Amino acid sequence: MAVVDTAPRRKRGSLTPDEVVAEAGALIEESGVDALTMRRLAERLGVNPMTLYLRFENRDELVGALVASRLQQVLVDPDAVRPPAAAPVEDQMVAWARSVRDALVGLGPLMSQVRDGRHMGGAVLDLTERGLAAVKAAGLDDEVAVAAFRSLFWHAVGFAVLRPSLWAHAPELLEGVELDAATHPNLARLAGELGAFDPDELFERTTRALVAGLVAPSRPDRGEP
Repeated sequence: MAVVDTAPRRKRGSLTPDEVVAEAGALIEESGVDALTMRRLAERLGVNPMTLYLRFENRDELVGALVASRLQQVLVDPDAVRPPAAAPVEDQMVAWARSVRDALVGLGPLMSQVRDGRHMGGAVLDLTERGLAAVKAAGLDDEVAVAAFRSLFWHAVGFAVLRPSLWAHAPELLEGVELDAATHPNLARLAGELGAFDPDELFERTTRALVAGLVAPSRPDRGEP
């Protein structure tokens, strides 16, 4: 028995790239990243798959557009708490690192799908410009500023990537493990302190410590004891 296609069809030329991106996001939310195929998405939108290829070259470009859309939502969120330009440079740098972490956490499994950064739009450029502006505000020369930018970026990326897998299980990592005080004296003594913790508080503390070290070269030695 032949299967009859009952999906409603759109008027030719009425489908916009924004609609495609929005529907792709909805499909991923419902069924996961692996469910996103051009054919399945076309069925949901009521169009021929070739119609999607007129808007996006391939699946990677579509995923890149979706990633850029999600990033842009985080970066231009009017309700996001960001320090004013007059705030201490340390606060600006910490806030930028936090925005990187939050943006990547918000992407979830989409991050693993990004194949080509060229398709991620202006959001990545805006994010990079904000980070460079923050480190340059600390008075760092260009070479040191780039190194500081990279240090903050990868620090934030590490927290974002590890958050789903590590933070959820951290309290149980040593559960039931017999520790030999002779072999691991520090671990045996401090194991009780390595249980549950607040990842946001840890990120704030470690980021501020990193920022303090990064801006130190820009501050002259005043000979204070």
